[in-house]
Amino acid sequence: MVVSWMPEQLRARYDLPLGIVGLVSGLPSASQVVVSCLAGYVADRCIPEYGVARVRSFAQTLSMMGMGTGMVLFAVAGSELWLGMTWMCLALAFASISVAGVSVFHFHLAPSRAGFLFGCGNTVGTLAGMVSVPLTGLLVERAEDPSNPWVPYMLCAVICFVAGLLWVCVARRARSLE
Repeated sequence: MVVSWMPEQLRARYDLPLGIVGLVSGLPSASQVVVSCLAGYVADRCIPEYGVARVRSFAQTLSMMGMGTGMVLFAVAGSELWLGMTWMCLALAFASISVAGVSVFHFHLAPSRAGFLFGCGNTVGTLAGMVSVPLTGLLVERAEDPSNPWVPYMLCAVICFVAGLLWVCVARRARSLE
């Protein structure tokens, strides 16, 4: 949703020139780059003390809950550009913490099947992406104010919150498949 719809939302919501839209649209991705590296490093340092399952579960839960919160705050940020972009950068920074969670959990769950499990996870993510872009477009078109369509962001937040809770339930029961 962010990659597909953020440039249009910036243009419509904040009335930005096209050249600035491209620059500002890249800020959330820049936050992901920094936090992804830090999350992996911190997780690797925490595993000896707290264990793989606890670190991976905490990282993924923090990722989903933080992203959901950031999406809610972006949706209600109103017309203040830098406030809205701060919330979106934080949302995607939290999302990138998943590199220390679900993105690598399959290597611990089933090392000899990690490639297959990673491929299955990516397939599910790709299918979700194929559905979410047109769904977001539909929700934006039908929004009361298309320059501030809060429903897609709230829907994304709900999905993040539910997925975070499901992850806690599943990850706590996860045992090695080998």
